[in-house]
Amino acid sequence: MKIVQYLKGLGEFSFLLQQLVKRDFKVKYKRSILGVLWSVLYPLFMMAIMVTVFQNLFRMTGGEINYPVYIITGLVLFNFLTDATNLALVSVIGSFSLITKIYIPKYIFPLSKVLTGVVNWFFQLIALYGVIIATKQPITILHFWLLFDVLCLFLFTLGMGLILSALMVFFRDMQYLYSLIVLAWTYMTPIFYDISIVGKQLEPLFRANPMYQYITFARNIILYNRMPTIQQFLFIFIAGITTLIVGLTFFKKVQDKFIYYI
Repeated sequence: MKIVQYLKGLGEFSFLLQQLVKRDFKVKYKRSILGVLWSVLYPLFMMAIMVTVFQNLFRMTGGEINYPVYIITGLVLFNFLTDATNLALVSVIGSFSLITKIYIPKYIFPLSKVLTGVVNWFFQLIALYGVIIATKQPITILHFWLLFDVLCLFLFTLGMGLILSALMVFFRDMQYLYSLIVLAWTYMTPIFYDISIVGKQLEPLFRANPMYQYITFARNIILYNRMPTIQQFLFIFIAGITTLIVGLTFFKKVQDKFIYYI
């Protein structure tokens, strides 16, 4: 019910939300020579580096798996999470002047940052499909199910963004702590390696990582041309909606105290 109430409130401030997203997008590429092209080139550069460094190390050769597509699929999804949550982290404290002058639902600010992350992600999607086409990886009708994967990841990311933006108001060191969390999370997510190398004892822990499930869902479709299992569908949906509900509940509970700390 809380989500429905928030959705109704969005209608009144939809114009403001659009303007915030446009502003963030323009600021990101202001005075940049390559502009939005950087969003396409960045995952390509990272993929090239990882392929060069890790392909022989993890014995993932072109004959066994399309390693460039394997890596860039993980990068594009994980980059969306990290970019959007890092933007959302400082969204409330960065909007101090607006919050203290006029009434605006405070959840608008982390939401606008996550939507900005979605816009940036679309450019990275160009890089993903560029590599898919360049390496002659088949594109099937199953690719439409990626929309469900991204939608669930959006819900998960928004929930995290709400939690992080609220915590940042009370604990300014949260930005440094979160950078360490992201670093650990990166290595605990099989972006450039296969989960089988972690061993049977640690494998259940790694599989419980939501980002592993979101990335594996996409890889099943893109790399293996197979429909994800019912369990995978349920996991990514439950992870997304549960995190969003927790995020909204926590944010609403503490938002009235923001004014005393900002």
